[in-house]
Amino acid sequence: MILKEHGNIEPSWAQGNPWYLMPSQYNQFLQEMRLSEKQYLEAIAELHEVIPLQKARSHTNKLLYQQESLIHENFHPQPFSVLGHHPLQVFLSGLPSSKWDLVDAVRLGRDLVESRNIDGLQKLRRRLGVFKEYTGALFEVELLAEIYRAKFKNIKINKDTPDFECDLECSHFLIEAKHCSVSVPRAITQNITLGLAFQEFGEFKITLLSGIGCNDKSINELVEQIVKDARSLISGELTKFESNEYLITHDPNLGPRAVSIQYGGNTEGRVHGALKEKERKLSKRGVRKNEIAIVALDLRSQFPASPLFEKYKDTTYIKSWLKKNMPDLDKWHNSARESARTFVGSSDVVSGALLWFPNSERAHPCTPVEYYKATHTMTLVTKQSTITAVGPSGLRYALRSEFSS
Repeated sequence: MILKEHGNIEPSWAQGNPWYLMPSQYNQFLQEMRLSEKQYLEAIAELHEVIPLQKARSHTNKLLYQQESLIHENFHPQPFSVLGHHPLQVFLSGLPSSKWDLVDAVRLGRDLVESRNIDGLQKLRRRLGVFKEYTGALFEVELLAEIYRAKFKNIKINKDTPDFECDLECSHFLIEAKHCSVSVPRAITQNITLGLAFQEFGEFKITLLSGIGCNDKSINELVEQIVKDARSLISGELTKFESNEYLITHDPNLGPRAVSIQYGGNTEGRVHGALKEKERKLSKRGVRKNEIAIVALDLRSQFPASPLFEKYKDTTYIKSWLKKNMPDLDKWHNSARESARTFVGSSDVVSGALLWFPNSERAHPCTPVEYYKATHTMTLVTKQSTITAVGPSGLRYALRSEFSS
């Protein structure tokens, strides 16, 4: 069996030679990804060790029973999308899956390969099989793999705070990790836009009111209702619709096909809140001023860099939507950095914030290898400076230059 040679396992799921184990299906993919066959098969073997086929089938049946969508959403899931960056879609597809799904699966598999010899990893790997914990566990695996590739020593996974400890030269680091989930309004924004993608209209202005998404109505139901009400304005004589959760106005003489969506919340508040949460945990653990405590924040879901719009990105509608609704990336980065700098500057516990941003002035990389590499950049924010780090060598340089004696 092909995986026995590379992954030292021969699980029951491999008996039927699924499409992703057929060289005729994956050879072109390996060329595009610049991966060897050994690297690819090791990644697949690791994924199936973490998420066995029987568990994958059980999860899928549960999702279908709950009428969840099996459509790929984006790299880090929205609140109602548990399958973003999840290998289920590759494993259970009888036909070749989207190349983006396969890229995501292989990237996770390679992170698991890189980190598999770290002591204490088994509990974290088990969390990947639990949908509620999947996204947070995913970021911790990514972070651990990056630390391992950067050649940190004595990497340790703790049962409590801090999440990890590691050494670089003479410095000892305490690391807390947090994935910041995409906000409810942003999830609604993206899906409203897709719901109107094939309608003819003028200009919509949609205002999401304070408290949206806090009642018993699911976000899917809320999006469907907003799109339904917007479509009723297109076909009727009214130009305005208002509920206790949102306000919609439509001007058929403007546009064409322009959507403007406003909602509350700001980057500074989300970054400060996440850092404050971790500061409290570190303080409770008894971290002293002379210890180096780093809080790693995954902010990619706050500004998702996804191939979701790849096939539509050159259309006038999508260009208009991106211009109106996606915040300016540099401005957004600066706001997050400034919030982190202010917090770290006044904290007696947190020595630095390691911010993970979407790595893209090009929000939509066009090839698998670009997408594979363009998942993130890291920015280390300390009391003294701000350093942008790309890849393991960048991470090593940033932490060594700031904290190594």
